[in-house]
Amino acid sequence: MVFSVLALSLIWLPFVYPIQARYRFDHSTFYQGESGIVTVTLYNDNPLFQWKIKQAGIQFDWQQQQHLWFFAQVNQNLASGQSYSLTITFGINNNVNVGTHSFSIKYIGMFDDTHTILTGTFYVHELPSLDVLQSDCSYQFSHG
Repeated sequence: MVFSVLALSLIWLPFVYPIQARYRFDHSTFYQGESGIVTVTLYNDNPLFQWKIKQAGIQFDWQQQQHLWFFAQVNQNLASGQSYSLTITFGINNNVNVGTHSFSIKYIGMFDDTHTILTGTFYVHELPSLDVLQSDCSYQFSHG
C-alpha cells in the first residue's frame, strides 16, 4: 500500500508547475508595424522544489499557426521563493489585424517541456495614415 501511494504521488508531481508570472508592457498603446518590450517576472511559489527555466517568452495569436514566439534565454534554477525578471522585445507586423489579440506567457523547462503560465489580451491600433503624421509634424515645426 505504501508503494502504491508513493508511486501515485510520483506520477502526479510532474504535472504540478508552480511557476507564476507577472508582466508589464513598455507602453500602453501599440500600432501595426511597431515593436515593444514586455518585462516578465517569473516566481517559484512551490515550497518544496526548484525549477529549471531554459527560456521564457510571449506568443501572440497571430504567431500560433507557425509555432513562433518571442523569447529570451533564462537558464536559471528558481528555488522556492525566488524570482527572475527578463525583458523580451517583440514586433507587430504591418499586416496584423487591428483589434484585440490574445497572448500567452510561456516557459521551457529542463526537459524541453513548454508550459503556458498565463494568458491575456492585447489591442493593436491602426497605423496612423501618412497624412496624419505629416500634419502633426508640420504643426509641431510651425509652433515649436
